[in-house]
Amino acid sequence: MANMGNMPLQMFWFNNPVAQWVVKKFGGRRLNAFTLFIEWLDKQVEKRMTEGLGDRRRDMLQHFIEAKDQNGESVKKGDVMIEGVNISWSWS
Repeated sequence: MANMGNMPLQMFWFNNPVAQWVVKKFGGRRLNAFTLFIEWLDKQVEKRMTEGLGDRRRDMLQHFIEAKDQNGESVKKGDVMIEGVNISWSWS
């Protein structure tokens, strides 16, 4: 994701519903890796936000969940998802 926006109109094609349908329909697992990752991340975040950490060691996901916004309010699931995407793609 760090490379997005380097080419003109790149985000237009990436966010285009027709292009997304074509990739989903004909792209196979490799071209759909980002979508599969987002679906997996969504499940992990939802599970952690509802069930909590349990007896596991505190990790970066938990740090993102416990973060507060500028007003001291708990962050929303979408904010946690954004951080999860940012950190995972920076490691790849």
